[in-house]
Amino acid sequence: MKKSLPAIALERPVTVTMLVITLICFGVLTAQRTAVTFMPPLDLPFLGAFIPYPGATPAQVEQEIAIPAEGEFGTLPSLRQIYTNSSSDGCFVSLNFESGTDMTTALGEVRDRIERLRMVLPEESDQIFVRHFSLESIPIMQVALSGKGDYDAFAQRIDEKVLPRLLRIEGVAEINVWGWRQQDYNVNFDQQSLLSRNLSLYDVINTLNTGNVDVGVGQLMDGNKEYAIRAEAKLDSIADYIQLPLANGARLGEVATGSLREDEEDSHFSIDGQRQMFMIVTKESNANTAKTCEAVMAELERILAEPEMEGAQKFVFFNQGDIITGALNGLKKASIYGGCMALLVLFAFLRRIRPTIVVALAIPGSLVAAFVFLYAVGMTLNLITMMSLIIAVGMVVDNSIVVIENIYRLRAKGLDRFESAKQGASEVAMAIIAATLTTAVVFVPVFYIDSGEMSVLMRHFAVPVTVSLVASLVIALTVIPLAVSRFKINETSPWSRLLNRLHWVHTMDDSEAPSKPSRLRFLNPVYVLRNGYELFLRRGMKHRFVSLLIVAGFVYLTVQVPMKRMGFQEMPTSDGRMIEIDVDFDANYNMEMASEVFETMESIIKPLHETLGVKHSFKQYTARGGEMNLFLINDEDMDSTWEAFPYSSEEVMDILWYVLPDNAPGVEFSVSTGGMGGGGGGGGGRGGGSAQKRVSARLEGDDTQTLDGYAKRFLALLDDLPGLTGAELSTQRSNQEIQLKVDTELAGYMGIRPMDIAQTVSFALRGAQLSKMKSGSREITVWGQFREEDRKNTNNLNNIMMAGSDGTMVTMNQLVTKHRTETPRVIQRRNGKNFVYAVGSVASKNLNDIHTAMRGLVSNFEMPTGYNVAMGDELRGIEDNQSNFFSLLLMAVLLIFIVMSALFESCLLPLSILTTVPMAFLGVIWLMFLTGTSMDTIAFIGCILMVGVVVNNGIVIVDHINQLRKEGLDRYDAIVQGGLNRLRPVLMTALTTILGAIPLAIGGRIGEPATVSLGMSMIGGLSAGTVLTLFVVPLFYSFIDDLQQWIMRFFGELVSLRQG
Repeated sequence: MKKSLPAIALERPVTVTMLVITLICFGVLTAQRTAVTFMPPLDLPFLGAFIPYPGATPAQVEQEIAIPAEGEFGTLPSLRQIYTNSSSDGCFVSLNFESGTDMTTALGEVRDRIERLRMVLPEESDQIFVRHFSLESIPIMQVALSGKGDYDAFAQRIDEKVLPRLLRIEGVAEINVWGWRQQDYNVNFDQQSLLSRNLSLYDVINTLNTGNVDVGVGQLMDGNKEYAIRAEAKLDSIADYIQLPLANGARLGEVATGSLREDEEDSHFSIDGQRQMFMIVTKESNANTAKTCEAVMAELERILAEPEMEGAQKFVFFNQGDIITGALNGLKKASIYGGCMALLVLFAFLRRIRPTIVVALAIPGSLVAAFVFLYAVGMTLNLITMMSLIIAVGMVVDNSIVVIENIYRLRAKGLDRFESAKQGASEVAMAIIAATLTTAVVFVPVFYIDSGEMSVLMRHFAVPVTVSLVASLVIALTVIPLAVSRFKINETSPWSRLLNRLHWVHTMDDSEAPSKPSRLRFLNPVYVLRNGYELFLRRGMKHRFVSLLIVAGFVYLTVQVPMKRMGFQEMPTSDGRMIEIDVDFDANYNMEMASEVFETMESIIKPLHETLGVKHSFKQYTARGGEMNLFLINDEDMDSTWEAFPYSSEEVMDILWYVLPDNAPGVEFSVSTGGMGGGGGGGGGRGGGSAQKRVSARLEGDDTQTLDGYAKRFLALLDDLPGLTGAELSTQRSNQEIQLKVDTELAGYMGIRPMDIAQTVSFALRGAQLSKMKSGSREITVWGQFREEDRKNTNNLNNIMMAGSDGTMVTMNQLVTKHRTETPRVIQRRNGKNFVYAVGSVASKNLNDIHTAMRGLVSNFEMPTGYNVAMGDELRGIEDNQSNFFSLLLMAVLLIFIVMSALFESCLLPLSILTTVPMAFLGVIWLMFLTGTSMDTIAFIGCILMVGVVVNNGIVIVDHINQLRKEGLDRYDAIVQGGLNRLRPVLMTALTTILGAIPLAIGGRIGEPATVSLGMSMIGGLSAGTVLTLFVVPLFYSFIDDLQQWIMRFFGELVSLRQG
């Protein structure tokens, strides 16, 4: 005869004890070694490449870089989409791959194609930057350093001594530095001097490029020795450049002047109004974020304590390690709260200290097992896994509650300690195994989702809670009966006598009424609740169709009111304690005008620093635009943990939106919050508002001008949509351009190629990188171009000289004709077609209504063949997440049905339990609606888990009803008695999970992670699911039983007729 697991545990107490001790030891070791990160490692299937082409027009970048890049990258395997963004700075190429693509292999193939692409790119595009996008590539720290004395010397000291030490820290992958103005040597050509000496700028630049030589030219044998031959004509100093001979006997110093120039004179960078070094630290992909941040901060402290860094100060703007620590500390507090609430619930129902402590053992035991598993499979401790563990705190006691409740029920019937422990655990073993399986199987479909954020987040949520539940099942069948069998209950103690008098004795079988009801029984809330439940249940079962109509009416009301008004968004937002103000200038702005705008902004905002809680301000801008970031005070700046911030980031954003100037000509402001998650605030233009979320539609076509016309028509329709403000096109601003049309016949006659003309103008206006010159231990880049005064107007352009093949000089105005026009600042292409986004801002958190309106607008907007319009990424992301959610939900319900059918040996009875699922969703919808919480990806995760939990109560009730019917009770009495007998365990298991989720639903102080939607979905679903389960499951059980009996009679009559 096979022994049950509880029997084996009771017979081998030392073995069980040693296994528990071993598990605890492993848990202690793994808890210290498990990597801590903010979010799970989302290895997104995206690669980005930036190909610089400074000073070129967007059209030039499109023709010379974007189109060749599309042809080269278009042959990559598993490539889904290719985007190019051409601007005056260069071309950004975004490569989107199919989900599941090995991004390491893809990155290698991209680098191979870049090497081939270099052969057709302009010489100025010598550096190509490639980056793989993932959550691991997000910077972990932003630190500013300031020093006394000479700033350039301090900056050089940071570059040569500080950065190498920081880069040697384990886990640090890259450090980008801003604020160091490296010097270039400019060769400024005098146009009149060139004209007077009949010198072509094109020829002079070529002379400079070929005059600086340091190359190996081969080997030579001299006797028995082999020598390497190197040709040198190096320009190592300014004097070498000045004395360089040119054609016609001139020297460079006669036609040009040289000067050192800081490469950031055309840009401004400051922190709190002062020049400082700004460092952005990125960690390695597998590094522990918290430990890496801690190591960087410790090394900076040691560096600043050294004598040569005396007077230097650091300002930490962003430290992901602190955010992680704060978030995890908050979640730890939430887990402690959840555990304490679970213990209070247990004690309130069990009313004994020792049984409560025994059941509470399931909490640390199950969580330790989860920690061991996380470490074993290489998962990190992050926001999602911590939320999973917090939810598990309230769930892992469920199995132990059922076991200990049954043990004490049998002990009350006269069984001894050991027999009641063995039989009590064995009787409910199948039920709690089925209940655990119904919760665990809801996550099985998660591992078959192959795309989207939801797949990764769901997996990291599923693993900890599933492992915890499985561990709690093992504990409930081994540790709990073993522990309970080791102590007696003293029924003669004063506490026991008081409980007996109050009719609170937990050992009494609920199916038996007390022979002498106590006068104090009305002080027992469980007694009052039980009597009220019995009253409503009996009336509901006697008037079944009226009860069914009430349920149907509640469903209809839910669909008509909250469901239509409930908000939807892709990801929840959290307060990042930072405000971003983006500024865009018209093409006619220069640095002086840009400085005036930013000084005006600063004069408006600076007096508000103390009121709004601004700690530091950072600004960076050029003549084209820039940004000002305001870093707000956070937790470490507050005197008390409970003290609230002056304003949230969204409130600060709203205030700034109204105080910034709205009538500055040629200036466009965009204010947003720097929060994590989907939908950081902000809007373009003056149309933005509170908590803005950006929605868009994408228009595509072959011809830019035709596409622009349709885009403007679509924009007008988009701007009329209710609830949407600040509609604009992604390429709305344009540049003034002078196009040079080359006279190809004259140029051909003169022996001048059109490319030579283009390069000459480029050399004159944009400049040409010549070579590098040594200056001490550093190399200085040498640039050549016209003097600033020779780049002022079209007359300078007309007088640029070109040399024909026979040496005849000709001016530029003879070779080209000029045409003024407007061109877009940015040219965007997708899969070889030009596209433009029509973007708008939505102040409401409910994107569902605007999604429906935009879908109608997109479907009804007519465009010719070769042109199309589609929904933007934001709304398609919501569609994808909703699609994944409903697929998961359907598969989860199907798996739960299979498990319950196997348990009850029936395909009909599980249907009565599955009615708890829609009932629970009614609670989710109402609570989300009443609290103004939007449904999002995190809420979907909570709903999936809630489905697996809420059916457990139905299983407990239906299983007991079947047992009572087998014992001889009729259906009505079995349903009533089954509901009454299982009222207490149902309430206990539900309350422990609901109370454990309350800290998540409350959230926390501003700046902590946004876990509200997860907690709300769990609380709403379990609350409604539990209450309605106690009434709806018995109701539908009776209907389905009627159906089952009718089917049996129907087929029985068919068989009788056939036999007759």
